[in-house]
Amino acid sequence: MANSIRTLVTGDDIAVPIDLTKTKVKFSIGIGATVRTRIVSTDHKTALTGITASSNTASGADWPNSRIVAEFAKADTSGITTQGLALIEIEVIDNGATTTWFAVVNLVIGQID
Repeated sequence: MANSIRTLVTGDDIAVPIDLTKTKVKFSIGIGATVRTRIVSTDHKTALTGITASSNTASGADWPNSRIVAEFAKADTSGITTQGLALIEIEVIDNGATTTWFAVVNLVIGQID
């Protein structure tokens, strides 16, 4: 994956487009695949959000070109009190094969109430 570190504001609705690769090459994610995401700590010990399902119809998603959109609702991100680096864990189950990726993000608390 060649994604830069995105800053995510906790307490917001978040949609993060992520380009996945296998050995640095794009691939096609099947329409029938299951794609699940969650935000976790960098040490992989703490889940910071629940698991969310990603959709091939999400705005910005392009599964045939291995782009997913990880979406997290305000209700899910409001409970995050951690600031700093974290990971979006991405699990793709396609044709019975499970593959997992991690994308680094920077969590901040917004100051506009």
